[in-house]
Amino acid sequence: MKQTLFAISIFLGFSAFAQPFSVGHRSLSLLDVARNRNVTAEVYYPAVSTGDNVEFANGSFPVFTLAHGFLIPGNTYQNFADELVPDGFVLVLPTTEGGILPNHDAFGKDIAFLNTAFRTGAVNFFTQWNGRSAIGGHSMGGGASALAATQTVADAYVGIAPAITNPSPVPQGSQIQIPAIIFSGSADGVTPPETNHQPIYDSFSSSCKTFVSITSGTHCFYIPSSLCDIGEVGAGGDITREIQQDITFDFLRPFLQVFLVDDTAQWQQFQEALPSDGRITYQQDCNLSFTAIESPEASSVRAFPQPCSNEFRLRFSSPQQCRSLTLYSIDGRKMNHAVSFTQNANEVQVSLPS
Repeated sequence: MKQTLFAISIFLGFSAFAQPFSVGHRSLSLLDVARNRNVTAEVYYPAVSTGDNVEFANGSFPVFTLAHGFLIPGNTYQNFADELVPDGFVLVLPTTEGGILPNHDAFGKDIAFLNTAFRTGAVNFFTQWNGRSAIGGHSMGGGASALAATQTVADAYVGIAPAITNPSPVPQGSQIQIPAIIFSGSADGVTPPETNHQPIYDSFSSSCKTFVSITSGTHCFYIPSSLCDIGEVGAGGDITREIQQDITFDFLRPFLQVFLVDDTAQWQQFQEALPSDGRITYQQDCNLSFTAIESPEASSVRAFPQPCSNEFRLRFSSPQQCRSLTLYSIDGRKMNHAVSFTQNANEVQVSLPS
């Protein structure tokens, strides 16, 4: 396979995105043999075109399993698919435990089962995993996904107004050490932050955790209008649904890019936004740090030899500590590759599959 290196766009930790992916959709049903339980979900993924059961786009992608709240159908969270899938995330929306008497323990096990299924290749239509996954959820789904985090391997947790479930995730919170972000509305009239979101946050032993409190945010405005709104009549929030969702994605997107895609340049933007964004207040307990090239101009880079076959080197104008490298073809396809480090601190070697 011959490649002309001028036809490859090279990204080294700085923020850059190809043409957004189309959003594909499939319904999923898997048997959890250990529990003799059928687990269902709606799956939204980067695709070659928009529609049901269409082909996956070329590339490798992280998986984010996002669990629904009480009496809220899983597909209500379509706005998360519209926001995240075009950037290259696979979004899994569980559809179990949607009734009036949900079993929180079973729901947590469903979330863990789905995450493990995608990580281990048990989902037969998905072969393009990038090696990273996150679990999380809204309200009941946030608490249940915290339960799930102690039962499966994941790379990040996302709590969106997470509720204290039965059983409570708080006693097990010390087992959760993965990076975590919790979104909380200061005017939440369903799961008050001081009795729900804050105790869950405090219980986690994450190496890096962040609590984002949206000023005047409510419990239900993270999603389109639904039955959730009935339970929050008169809550008193004075921002719009659109603004609350904008704030959420302004912080969720870079968090996922850092921990699921290794786009470490997003970390600096995330950190700078926390104290400067007047729409929120925040807490953070984090001992992680990242070094990233902030822009393409920070260091010039040359690829050689040109043209090449399936191996080439990148030579920088100054020594680099290259933590992540992603290649996109000129038509926006993410390319599989392996990186090895040479003795020369100014160079790395890249191999493409033949």
